Amino acid sequence: MNILWIGTKSPWPPVDGGRLIQKLTIEALVEAGADVTCVFPVVANRNDRGNGPDRPRVDLRVEEIAVSDVGWAPLLGRRLRGVPLSVGRHAFEAMDDRIKALLGESCFDVVHVEQLQAWPRAWSRTDGRPPVVLRAQNVESELWRASGGLAPAGLRSLLRREADCLARWEGTVVARAAAVVAVTETDAAKLRRLSAGRADIRVVPAPFPAGPQSREASLPGAPPLVLIGDPSWPPNRDAVRWFMGDVWPALHRVVPEASAHLFGPWARHRNEPRVHVHPAPSHSREVFIQGAVLVVPLRFASGVRMKILEAWARRIPVVATSVAATGLDAENGVHLLIADTPAQFAEAISRLQDDQPLQQRLVTSAASLLERRHRPDRVVRQLLDIYASARGGEEGAMSG
Repeated sequence: MNILWIGTKSPWPPVDGGRLIQKLTIEALVEAGADVTCVFPVVANRNDRGNGPDRPRVDLRVEEIAVSDVGWAPLLGRRLRGVPLSVGRHAFEAMDDRIKALLGESCFDVVHVEQLQAWPRAWSRTDGRPPVVLRAQNVESELWRASGGLAPAGLRSLLRREADCLARWEGTVVARAAAVVAVTETDAAKLRRLSAGRADIRVVPAPFPAGPQSREASLPGAPPLVLIGDPSWPPNRDAVRWFMGDVWPALHRVVPEASAHLFGPWARHRNEPRVHVHPAPSHSREVFIQGAVLVVPLRFASGVRMKILEAWARRIPVVATSVAATGLDAENGVHLLIADTPAQFAEAISRLQDDQPLQQRLVTSAASLLERRHRPDRVVRQLLDIYASARGGEEGAMSG
């Protein structure tokens, strides 16, 4: 199968969950025998170029198109025409031109669009031929709406209006796609409502391979608590703010030897007691270290947390909010510990500190769940079936 893959950013290096899910899916498709051509914009002043140590090790064509950031004037002009801000900032003429040229040069079986923001690049240039399959890593309008609920009063109205605009856009887009892939049942249900039931929406879990080991090193703290996240994503920004302001003081009183390790540009917390701020990792193995506990204190989110899947793969115990664990089919006390209040976080970390057999049971059960639901070869077979169905059943799914 010949696939044109269009994204909003290169997955190499996979420094965040959105890039990582792309990387793992693309590589699994190639391993299954698909021919994949990838096209990504590279915005000069965003340092987006995929030139890290994890450049693709599989045989595929990758084109990175140099573009310039969208200025405020054209962005606001698009917004006045009903285009959401987060979609308008990804509208690049150079991407349009290259995609049009590729579609003229090659006979693709399907166009895969990764994320809502990449949709205009595909639809405006294919007219539905070849069929366009959209994978929605999350429900964008839900993120904006939740962000508005937690924002300062002066911003709430603006963010809610933007959420309404995004909801209308999402509903139209998912209805026009030949098929839509959601990564959780929760997201699929929301997208069906937005499209008034007009969309063909399937659920395919995020791929993640078993096997990578945690790093044999140590972090100070008993236990060391690891928090990872890019503050440019509002849910991460809110999560760290809440954890450091409300959770950490309560937790530290109950488990005084614990230390918090923040990876990323969180310098404002550098001088807080028993808090260590580390540079953003160039590779995830710098974060998932033996003896650590991954803490995911998200209060709003969508999609699935790739950091939890990686912790499971590397056999690191996880304490997360119920929001962060949504869509994973994970059971509290079996695969991870759920904590939604400061007191619950303190209790969960205390349990892990005092009960080593509990840690072992959690990581063993989580590794088993990862193998059952997220093995890349199984996931990619589902995706290939969807591509074949979008083409009208012209050919069956590839056996891989």
